[in-house]
Amino acid sequence: MRMSRVEKKMKLSDEQFKRRIGTTKPIFQTMLDILEVAHVKLHELGGKPNNLTVGDKLLITLKYYREYITMESIADDDDCSKSTVCRSIHWVKDVLSADGHFQLSGKKSLQEDEAKIVTPKTMAIDVMEHRIERPKKQEDWYSGKKKCHTVKSQIIADAETRLIYDVEEAPGSVHDFTLCKTSLLLLAVCWAMVILADSGYQGIADYHEWSLIPKKKSKGKELSAEEKAYNTELSRRRIFIENINAKIKVFKIMSYPYRNRRRRHLLRTKLICAILNAEKT
Repeated sequence: MRMSRVEKKMKLSDEQFKRRIGTTKPIFQTMLDILEVAHVKLHELGGKPNNLTVGDKLLITLKYYREYITMESIADDDDCSKSTVCRSIHWVKDVLSADGHFQLSGKKSLQEDEAKIVTPKTMAIDVMEHRIERPKKQEDWYSGKKKCHTVKSQIIADAETRLIYDVEEAPGSVHDFTLCKTSLLLLAVCWAMVILADSGYQGIADYHEWSLIPKKKSKGKELSAEEKAYNTELSRRRIFIENINAKIKVFKIMSYPYRNRRRRHLLRTKLICAILNAEKT
């Protein structure tokens, strides 16, 4: 009997599977189970049979996110139409994003009961820029830092668990700290939490007392040895969020110039972050 595409992939070693698919076998199986249940509910009243299995649709979606090749190329490989590939990707994204296993905790989870706080959490915040195709309103999306049109994604993660709590987005022209303020993140964070940030968040201490940012040298004056040691220690403590950014960009849809509609960019970013979270739990 001929093996299905999913069965062939499951024959790979754990390392090969992770490199090709972008996630682990247990997480893949969890996603497949969720989609199987959704597929049964969708076709309770019957309907036209699909050319692709649920496993095929999941593999197509992960391949699209992992490699970000064109839908036409995927359609040729899977012997189906481009529209079928497009519908499959959207269906998988919508089903997984609606399931609790693949949702981020959100800003509300950053609130803690002050009476129950024993050891304050340490959170890190950072902004990742993703190049996009030139939009109609170029000024809004042009990043002076990257010298191109981008969309900014603000990520906040726990320093201990390495879990991503929330993602917010803004056009490339918006300053990192402005994005932080407009997202109301600082209002959601418990007062006792420690926030680790980079130099793009100058002034954050005025809004959140327990915020740590690098020391900047003043004009004509070098940093002292203590200040340099402080910057080194801060960089060491917040390097994990840079590693998280790198893991997100393993999915090439998050690192190659973004060709899709921008209104779905945040949903895709949150789904990929939720997949990374699932691997840690």
